[in-house]
Order: sequence, then structure tokens, then C-alpha cells
Amino acid sequence: PLASVVMAATNGAHGLFWSGVEVLEKNGQVWLELAIGPWFVAHTIYSYLLLAVGVVLLTRTVLGSSAASYKQTTVYLIALALPWTINIFYHLGIGFFPGSDPTPAIFGLSALLMGVGHARFQLLDVVPVARSAIIEALTDAVIVVDGSQRIAELNPAASKLLAVDIADALGQPAAQVFDEHPILLRKCAGSSESQEEVRLVAAGGERHFDLHSADLHHRGRRSVARLFVLRDITERKRVEEELGKYRGDLEVLVEERTTALQADIARRERVEKALRESEERFRTLVENIPVGVFRSTPGPKGEFLMVNPAFLSMHGFDSEAELAGKSVADMYANPDERKAFSDHLLTQG
Repeated sequence: PLASVVMAATNGAHGLFWSGVEVLEKNGQVWLELAIGPWFVAHTIYSYLLLAVGVVLLTRTVLGSSAASYKQTTVYLIALALPWTINIFYHLGIGFFPGSDPTPAIFGLSALLMGVGHARFQLLDVVPVARSAIIEALTDAVIVVDGSQRIAELNPAASKLLAVDIADALGQPAAQVFDEHPILLRKCAGSSESQEEVRLVAAGGERHFDLHSADLHHRGRRSVARLFVLRDITERKRVEEELGKYRGDLEVLVEERTTALQADIARRERVEKALRESEERFRTLVENIPVGVFRSTPGPKGEFLMVNPAFLSMHGFDSEAELAGKSVADMYANPDERKAFSDHLLTQG
């Protein structure tokens, strides 16, 4: 382009850009028509080739983009193709304005179209750039294998996991890049979405990963690639193993304490049974002994708690009900003796 500018500025000295000027009269109007030279032809061909490459690249972007960026790229493509097409028509002598080149005016229309695209579709929006930046910044390893079983994309986390350089890995066969990770190679042949835990040898030794694999579809239709996302769960697995160990220790401790508690309960049941049997033997003895026996509350008066048949017979009673309202002191010939006996028990034991 710079050489063409120089050639156009110095055309008077060599005539290679424009070879001459021709005066034409059409429909009663006089037009000046520039006769093109060889450098103009070379410049035009070069410019058209550059535009063609740009259109091809943009077209590929349109075909492989999401719905949002599809609209953005389409607007770009139309704005770029419009002045190019009009310029071709002009050089072929096809147009509504014979004798004049409408290309500069069409560039203004293209600028207007891009302005509308920016307002309507956020033409210069940062979403595609942001999406790429997010993938690059992910701590999860992201790998894309295309339909030819070659590495189409991977982020720095995947590069670190596979111990390969991103630039060297892109375009290489998956069998070569996944040589040390056969589980990933097997997943390349899959066609369904799956998620599982795998162990891979990475920097620093063996690590655990949550592997999610799925097909990538072109605009919701045919599958065009296979996506792998690997999340490092080594630390989580370590914590789970420690919790499992603590859980096992706790279960052993609970079992030991349960066994000890059951033994203690059995021992207490034996003691209680022995006490009940002892009390039963004592009651049988008291009820059958020919000596009066009673049990009462402490104090000068004393209330009867239990008496045996011999005691009732000695005092002329037929049943314990007849003792209702009577105290132990009432059974004494001298109630003061009961008080003295009670005081002795309280002080001497």
C-alpha cells in the first residue's frame, strides 16, 4: 500500500499508475476517465486478494461462532463486502453512476452499517475475548479434540497437566499428546456425555481428577469435537480418606464403649438381682422368725414402716392396719425410753 501511494503521487514521472486521461461525453455530460496503468492493476489485484483472505476468515468465524457472535461477525462481513463489491462493479463498468467511482461513498455506508451493528448487536463487545480469557484463567484443565482426533484447543492448566507446550500440542494427534494418559485417549472415541473420577500421573506424582467429557455440536446439530474438562480433586480425596480413617477410629471407639457399657449393665443387673434375692430371703426370715421385729422412722415418736407377724401377735394386733395412727413410742410402757433410745442412735449410731 505504501508503494502504491508513492507510485500514485509520482505518476506524472512514469505513468505506471494511470497511463492517461480521456475526455468522454455521455448523455450531454462531459466526464474525465483515467486510463489505468500496470501498477494500478497490480495494486488492485493485491488489494482484492487481501480482502478475499479477510472474507474467508470472517466466513469461517461465522460458521463456527455462537448465536451472539454469529450476528456480530455477519455484520462485519456485510460491511466489508459492500464497498469491495461496488468497487468491482465500477471497474467492470457496471453501475448506476457511469463515469464516477461510488466506492468512497459506499465506505461511508459501511461505517454507518457498523455503527448500527455496534448499537444493535454490540459489534465491538468484549464477550468473545472475555470467554477466551476465562478459559485461559480456569484452574480446570480444558482440552478440545476435533473430529480428526487432533488437539484443537487446550488451556494453560491442561498444558501443565499434560506437560506439553500449547503451541507444540495444537494440531498434534491426540494419540501422541495423550500417550501417557490412555484413559483420555479412550474417551476420544466416545460419543456420549460422561463424568467419572480418574487418576493421572501429573507434575508432582499421581493425582485424582474429576473427568467430564462431552461432544461439542455445531450450532446444535452434528458433533464436531470432543470436550474434556478435568478438575483436580486430589485434596478432596485426601480429606475424604482422612475422614474415613477418623470414622473408622470412631466406630472402633464406639464399639469398645458399647461393649464396656453392656458389660457394666450386665454387672449391675447381676448385683440388683442379688440384692432382690437377698431382700427376699431377709423378708422371708423376718416374717417367719418367732421374735418381734419392726422397722420405723427415727425420732422420739417413730412411725412404723414394717412389722412382722410375731410383733403383731406380741402386742395383740391381727394386722398392720390396726397400727394406723400409732407410733413406736406408744408401744413402750415408758415413752421416754423411746426418746432416750432414739437420741442414743442419733449420737452414737
